[in-house]
Amino acid sequence: QQQQPAQQQEQQQQSHQQQQGRHQQQHQGRQQQQHQDHHLQQQDHHHHQQQDHHQQQQQQQQQQQQRTWLLSVLS
Repeated sequence: QQQQPAQQQEQQQQSHQQQQGRHQQQHQGRQQQQHQDHHLQQQDHHHHQQQDHHQQQQQQQQQQQQRTWLLSVLS
């Protein structure tokens, strides 16, 4: 019985994040490309490039989830 409120709270947070994501999605995608190109030019450091690549994958995954959620809401 104690676990239930925690789950409810988690669901509420998720739906709030997804709504925010809807507004940020386009802006984030465009900004991300500019920022990363600039960043990779400045930093020749191999380790740093790997980190950036990992971050990019995570953000793309997040955006895909948001898009899927958006489609399910619209349909």
